[in-house]
Amino acid sequence: MVDTAALSIPLSAPHLTGTESNRLQTTPADLWPEWVPAFEQALAQRVSSRFALATQSGTAALELALRALGIGPGDTVICPALTFAATANAIRSVGATPVFVGSESISWGLDPDALETALQREQQRPRAIVVVDLYGMPANWPALQAIADRYGLPLVADAAESLGSALHGQACGTLGLLNAVSFNLNKVITTYGGGALLTNAPQLAAKARVVANQGRQTEPPFSVIESGGNYRMGPLSAGLGLDQLPLLSARVQARRAIFERYFAALGQWPGLTFQPERLGAFSNRWLTAVRIDPVQTGITRDALIDRLRCEMVETRPVFMPLHRQPAFAGCNVYGSSETNRIANEGLCLPSGSALTDAQIERVIASVRCALAKNKRPES
Repeated sequence: MVDTAALSIPLSAPHLTGTESNRLQTTPADLWPEWVPAFEQALAQRVSSRFALATQSGTAALELALRALGIGPGDTVICPALTFAATANAIRSVGATPVFVGSESISWGLDPDALETALQREQQRPRAIVVVDLYGMPANWPALQAIADRYGLPLVADAAESLGSALHGQACGTLGLLNAVSFNLNKVITTYGGGALLTNAPQLAAKARVVANQGRQTEPPFSVIESGGNYRMGPLSAGLGLDQLPLLSARVQARRAIFERYFAALGQWPGLTFQPERLGAFSNRWLTAVRIDPVQTGITRDALIDRLRCEMVETRPVFMPLHRQPAFAGCNVYGSSETNRIANEGLCLPSGSALTDAQIERVIASVRCALAKNKRPES
């Protein structure tokens, strides 16, 4: 009997070495807590950030960033419409309200023109702007920073998907005043959950560390000086992070190589376009993302997903825009037209760094076969 599970090609499976348990076996248990500060130091050095605070998740890191800025009930925060729900959930978790802004066609990140419109039209001045490097692609940070500076607003990076990416040589995860990264199961490197808050601002780092420690001072007299919570990463996750972090460059190289394979094989297919990488950007290509024009290809994105599922190839539609989801009904949105087009056409292909050559070729063959069956005749 054929094991169909063994034949399936996952979207982005965790890539482990098989030696992760060695650290546990060779280190006395009473020394495990030391892995947390060691991982924080290693991460900060890796991305050239002054401070790093390891957290339970990337969402927790983003929430912690907002709390460090003093954002709370009654405030509004600019948020991309095209992003995972965690970005807006973190805003809601501190009691603030998201204001959604649409995407530009290049990076698929925040559209500077739509952002300017939102800031001009919103009656209440937002407290911050959250920028997402979607699918690992750096957003148009220079243009966004210029707008933020004019309005005196901080940029907070949701860099959950972009660890290992860079813009003009500067690492993603350091482009904002505060930056949240993720080590979830499907990320470039994983701690089986977990995240981190990165910043170069000493006062914000100190406040975040207190908030993450139940609002309790980290030194004597250990007074509870403000409202806080338990945001900290556990030592087992940190230990895994210490094993994974040295592999970051290799994992990014592998994902970029997978993207290049897909692009070489499919990049000239009419109606199929890959997420662009603007001049100066270096994407980790966490997920290879493409747009399927149903008119030119003769097939919708959703129909292609169904075809590939029959071939046991796991894909994912681009995130449904948050302004179209019931949980965020009533939130203001600006610049939704391009966002909706990307969301309706966008598809993520299997991109895990552990994919074999045979699996990559199977994905390519499956996509080609599905497109060929619907290829429009030459006029």
